[in-house]
Amino acid sequence: MSNALAKFEGRLALVTGAGDGIGRMLATKFAAAGMTVCVQDIRKEAAAAVASEIGGTAFPLAFDVSDLEQCKEGAAVLAERSEALSLLWANAGAGVGAAMSSAPQHIVDWAVAVNIVSPIWTVQAFRPLMAPDDGPTHVGFTASSASLTAPEGDFPLYAVTKHGTFAVAEAIRAELGRDGIDATILCPGLLNTNIWDGARARPERFGGES
Repeated sequence: MSNALAKFEGRLALVTGAGDGIGRMLATKFAAAGMTVCVQDIRKEAAAAVASEIGGTAFPLAFDVSDLEQCKEGAAVLAERSEALSLLWANAGAGVGAAMSSAPQHIVDWAVAVNIVSPIWTVQAFRPLMAPDDGPTHVGFTASSASLTAPEGDFPLYAVTKHGTFAVAEAIRAELGRDGIDATILCPGLLNTNIWDGARARPERFGGES
């Protein structure tokens, strides 16, 4: 990854859902490649902790990626830096273990909002800060290996929504390509992250921590 990131040295990156797990890893890698990294998470304390851990020029930004207005507010804060955004990674995700036939509405709404809708809002809010004519630009999406097989097994609702993540990412990748922006869709397998503890940060409109 370091060789691929060399051209982004000295540039600005934003990673959503970077308070732990894959997002934290990505933010750390980008910083190690010499990028200024904005560590985004819905949890202010988690974003701040990772930014502090990375050190250097890394800084935190807290907002809810499933809320378009909050995404726009976050973009307005980032725009104050007067620095084009070169690397945007829509990583935030919600791990849900509920069955399709019995999941409560607030759980379904939350999974759809974070795993399918939030990548759309993230790109809509932050794409205007990217300037392909001024240097390398790239948008990444974290889907899942569950996006690549039939949505069966122990976590069908999660798998269905991650199929949605992949579809949204493919559609956006085609649109961005016309603007000269490259894109990557990451499909990791089962990893030891905290995604299945995501309810600890679930907004009240989706049932809170209940």
